[in-house]
Amino acid sequence: MRQDEANADAWWDNLPPVRRVQVHHWITQRGKQPPEEVPGQLELVPVEGGREDEEMTKTNKDVAGVRTVAARPIGGVS
Repeated sequence: MRQDEANADAWWDNLPPVRRVQVHHWITQRGKQPPEEVPGQLELVPVEGGREDEEMTKTNKDVAGVRTVAARPIGGVS
C-alpha cells in the first residue's frame, strides 16, 4: 500500500460515524448538500485580499483558479 493510501485509510478510520455518512453521501450524490449539518462543521468562504502564496506561480494560479478563503462554523456558531 502506498503512503497516501495509508494516510487516507487512517483519516477515514479516525472520522466519527456521522462524518463518514456525510462524506459517503457527498461522494455518492456528486457533491450535493449532505442531509444534515454536524455541529462544529466548517465551511470555506471567499474573502477579499489576503496573502497570496509567494511560491505559487502565475500559471498555477490561472489553472487552479486559486482564491483566498477563510473557514467559519456553519450557521455562524463558534
